Amino acid sequence: MCKDGGMSACCQGSLILAVALLVSNAFAGPTALERGLGPEPGSLDPHKASDLASFQVLRDLYEGLLSEDPSGRTIPGVARRWEVSADGREWRFFLRADARDCAGAIVDADRFAASLARARDPATAAPLVGLLAPIEAVVVIDAEQLLFRLAEPVDLARRLLLPIAYPVDLQALRLHGEAAFREGKAASNGAYCLRAYRPQDQLWLEKNPFFHSASQVAFATVRYRASEDPFSEARRFASGELHLSESVPPWPNQVLERRFGEALRVSPLAGVFEIGLYLEAAPFAENPALREALSAAIDRELLVERITGGGERPAYGFVPPELRDGLALRPTWADWPREQREDYARRRYAEAGYGPARPLSFELLYNTSPQHRRVLLAVAAMWREVLGVEAVLVNQEWRAFLARRARGEQLQAFRLGWIADVGEPEEFLARFESGSPLNYTRFRNSAFDALLARARGLRGQTRQEVLAEAERLLVSETPAIPLYFLSGRRLVHPQLGGYADHPLDRHPSRWLFWRE
Repeated sequence: MCKDGGMSACCQGSLILAVALLVSNAFAGPTALERGLGPEPGSLDPHKASDLASFQVLRDLYEGLLSEDPSGRTIPGVARRWEVSADGREWRFFLRADARDCAGAIVDADRFAASLARARDPATAAPLVGLLAPIEAVVVIDAEQLLFRLAEPVDLARRLLLPIAYPVDLQALRLHGEAAFREGKAASNGAYCLRAYRPQDQLWLEKNPFFHSASQVAFATVRYRASEDPFSEARRFASGELHLSESVPPWPNQVLERRFGEALRVSPLAGVFEIGLYLEAAPFAENPALREALSAAIDRELLVERITGGGERPAYGFVPPELRDGLALRPTWADWPREQREDYARRRYAEAGYGPARPLSFELLYNTSPQHRRVLLAVAAMWREVLGVEAVLVNQEWRAFLARRARGEQLQAFRLGWIADVGEPEEFLARFESGSPLNYTRFRNSAFDALLARARGLRGQTRQEVLAEAERLLVSETPAIPLYFLSGRRLVHPQLGGYADHPLDRHPSRWLFWRE
């Protein structure tokens, strides 16, 4: 059958035409789009990127076989169409003849196959390589046809939207090494090309004249401004230096609405904020009672009402309700009265070997962010009040934090979380699978691994039930403590068109334009 991402070819054509008409009718506004980025990108190598800042830029620089419209729906990318076998194990893609990169070179099936081979090579150490695990073979039929054979019937389309599936310029990589990505020497194939990169400051992108839909790209240039300070972003937005922010100050929505009016955009976000617990060293190794005590002592409802105030929802499980038919997993004690729940937390704390005579103390690592600090200070206060625990907050800038967390260097507890990449429950659970490069807690449980492996061979409701069982096991073992499900909050200039709220919160610059 022919897959079209939920829309007929006619609907896709109408959407693209509508966007093109809006762009052509837009009045002469700024030629440069000014965007906030948040922290410095971790990597501009599509295979090694794993953070939101990197993904944001990479979606402007590259286009995969498939792409997304402004609302996050799957549409053709370099592939003009695709077919899926009845059993869901063979996907055939038919590529555009006019797909070219920033150097004008043709982007064909061979480039995709070679790039995917690098992404799957263990030597590359791609953090998201697990999402490509169902792929058994990638076969080049000819320059414009590519065949994927799968070991299990997964929704391959969602996975091919991710940077790890982008067509990397391997020739530039061989000539210049990793510097090729930072210095714009790797020819990307998206709507924009990297022209300048000043670390810890800004990235300049210019429209790719060879992009197949260049005539529908409104802004000639895009400037990303890196900053770990949301207050700085808000000041830049208020002064007109930014048209679109990546973050907002950690104030309640009511305060932000009074300050920024209709520029504030708020929507549910398929993501979770957590505290990870390092399980290869004291005090959390081999002590599930202690981990559960810390989780039960946190008043999540108070946290989202008094501390965050941005539309977040209390989280006791790991999979956002948007991906579970509106439901979210909750342990039994989550519905107890506060006093009963706190008594349970103290009892589990004592079972773990701690109490007034032997109080627990540990470091809680987080990356520099006013919001993270506010939340974690509140959690630390709850632990102190209910259990007598002393959590010492330690902050690091973004890249140093990522490196330390990945290495497990003197870790005890640390900020953790995830925002959906493919929009499936499995991705929120697979982060805790043995051997996953994203398993920063070092959780290892053979029963949990077996449930994930079993789910991958199933489809439909049965698959969802097995994944729910895996999540229940994860909650009982508590390798991390979920705090709340996220909301997406940004400041968007009222004259910036093409921006649509959706749970995946992706907004490629190619769709944005200036309007009256």
